[in-house]
Amino acid sequence: MEGSFRLKIFSIVCKLIRLNHVWQLEGEELKNEVLKKQKKITPPVIKKKLKIEEMKVGNYKTYIISPKNGSNGKLILYIHGRGYVLPITSLHWNFISWICMQTNSKIIVPFYPLVPENCVDDVMNQLLLVYKKLIENKSYSKLSFIGDSAGGDITLTFTLYLKKLGLREPDCVIAISPATSVDFDEVESEEAIKNDYILGFPALKQIGEWYSSKYGVKHWMVSSLHGDLNNLNTKVTIFSSTYDITNINANKFWIKNKDLICYHEYDKLPHIYPLFSFLPESKDARRIIKEILN
Repeated sequence: MEGSFRLKIFSIVCKLIRLNHVWQLEGEELKNEVLKKQKKITPPVIKKKLKIEEMKVGNYKTYIISPKNGSNGKLILYIHGRGYVLPITSLHWNFISWICMQTNSKIIVPFYPLVPENCVDDVMNQLLLVYKKLIENKSYSKLSFIGDSAGGDITLTFTLYLKKLGLREPDCVIAISPATSVDFDEVESEEAIKNDYILGFPALKQIGEWYSSKYGVKHWMVSSLHGDLNNLNTKVTIFSSTYDITNINANKFWIKNKDLICYHEYDKLPHIYPLFSFLPESKDARRIIKEILN
């Protein structure tokens, strides 16, 4: 795949501005940097045609985005990424706006506890609060979960968590460039580091240890790669790309669950490429996402 002119420019700019700088850090330097960045929270940047509601669930804000003329009875839970450590950005809000307008659905966007001051238990507990307050016992024609990057993995593990608790699972899960495992020992290669201009090492390995806490990086609640998708009443779709550090584990996830998931892998595209609306290469993935949700 040759790649569009916009993709080439985007990759050059990302490398010039060192977009993945934070992922090159470790130790106290990494901790201090992410704690500083966590203070810069981007409020909803939503199209004028959409309605925004804000509420507090537990100790965290949750936003509800919906069409002003009413939704069609479909509900989507969107869990943002950024490596378990960083807050939502305007890139996510733009993508959420697009989903809302394309599907006429109501979308719940929860803020959740971030690492390093929190771990997987805190994330699952907060999402469960949101689920029980806004989703459980409600009547919706279709319930979908969407997540990107770390959020992609959280959507998968939270779905498994609901199954374990005997609660309603979503009808479908869409995981975009999911970090299906926070165990990056097997993917720390020169090839992965060279090609991925959005993520990087060694931060991801340390973040994985922080996030997993007492469970360890191979626990199913931490890394969906180690979860059991059998008996799951959910249609799972994965989007991945070869210029992405998370691709190796995502590919393993697909091989392990070939009969249980739909897997779309694109060549030489960056991490979370469907969120970049300006890239012609994102159009096909967006088309598929729209079809799944409608």
